[in-house]
Amino acid sequence: MAKRIRYEDRNPEPLMPPQERVKGFREYAFGYSVPLALDEAQRCLFCKDADQRCIKGCPINVDIPGFIRKITEGDLVGAYKKIIEADPFPSICGRICPQERQCEGSCILYYDTVRGRKNKGLPVSIGALEKFVGDFIRISGIKVEVEREEPTGYKVAVVGAGPAGLACAYDLARWGHEVHIFEA
Repeated sequence: MAKRIRYEDRNPEPLMPPQERVKGFREYAFGYSVPLALDEAQRCLFCKDADQRCIKGCPINVDIPGFIRKITEGDLVGAYKKIIEADPFPSICGRICPQERQCEGSCILYYDTVRGRKNKGLPVSIGALEKFVGDFIRISGIKVEVEREEPTGYKVAVVGAGPAGLACAYDLARWGHEVHIFEA
């Protein structure tokens, strides 16, 4: 018998109790375990229309249904590869990106653009799933080879090792350039 998909309730991330939070500066959102992440990923409808709202809501166009489908298949390395096609920092973006206004705010489970109203359900926890995949790969020590184009012979200097500089260097290296990062 097929598992009943629950559209109305979302799996909350386990949180540190408030009385523990005040004792230090550790991260208070523990993130999903594998079973919780699989359960949350199964809520996704994998919208068939060409209008995939969650991708349009993402400023860097991460293939959200693609990486969530990989999670449901149990292929976390494949999910990671899908994410890093557009986002070299899934653990960071899963924490700081305002998903509630972007991809999650566009999720069909949350907002029905045809009728112009909110649905009764809550959106898929896209940010928590992205954070889960990034953290799982990093903590597991799995080395993921990034596909790179043939070397071009060009050398490129990137000044600044902030998020923009690192993302720029990542893309340039994938395109086959030899990249050197300089930080003041």
